[in-house]
Amino acid sequence: AAGGVAATVLGSGIYAPIRARPAPVRLLQVDLRAGRTRELARGPFVDLEPSPDGRRVALLRTGRDLQAVADRPVRGEAGSETEAHHLVILDLQTGRAVAPLPGRDLLPQLLSWSPDGSRLLVFGRDAGALWTDGVLEAIDPATGLGSRLGTDLRPILDLNPVRIWVDWMGNEPLVFGRRRAEPAARGDWFRLGAGGAVNLTAALPPPDRAQRLASPVALEVIAGGALWRIDGTGGHAE
Repeated sequence: AAGGVAATVLGSGIYAPIRARPAPVRLLQVDLRAGRTRELARGPFVDLEPSPDGRRVALLRTGRDLQAVADRPVRGEAGSETEAHHLVILDLQTGRAVAPLPGRDLLPQLLSWSPDGSRLLVFGRDAGALWTDGVLEAIDPATGLGSRLGTDLRPILDLNPVRIWVDWMGNEPLVFGRRRAEPAARGDWFRLGAGGAVNLTAALPPPDRAQRLASPVALEVIAGGALWRIDGTGGHAE
């Protein structure tokens, strides 16, 4: 407002720690009737996602600074993040917090609860890896344990910034991608059920990744300029 210079300093090498970190933020529970405020958590949080049942909240916290690697891209597949991100799940009834996947760097764009609040979808990569090497995981919020999903699939990512396309058909995840064994294949919507990945849109023209609407029993998606309704087996009607 005064016409001065606003800058963020990002160091590298031996100067990596020089970036000033913001003060921790607080997660507050506000009782409007009683006029009371209670602190639930405090930390370097940058995002939150309450579960649909209202019992838990997923918190995304920042971690170590990320440095460019000489033989790797500095954007695109590497992402544009300047720090790693980690997950905390807080039980609002008991106050217990779990920190799933402590060694994984999570994509900031994705915190997606199942409709019943029993699973949380995240997309993570190992330290120093590219996002194209990442894996979709479902977290059990009670235990903090994760299970990898669609290991025979490669999600199709948008870049700059990196974005993955997922949804839910009831309590089964959907992901837009292709099979790893078919790297030149087009993108399709897959349902990730107990029996493995099911291609829901194989019989349609190339489906849109963004223009879609999922429900417990169907996926509605734009493909070939038309709107299609698809059930959990890939059965479809225009």
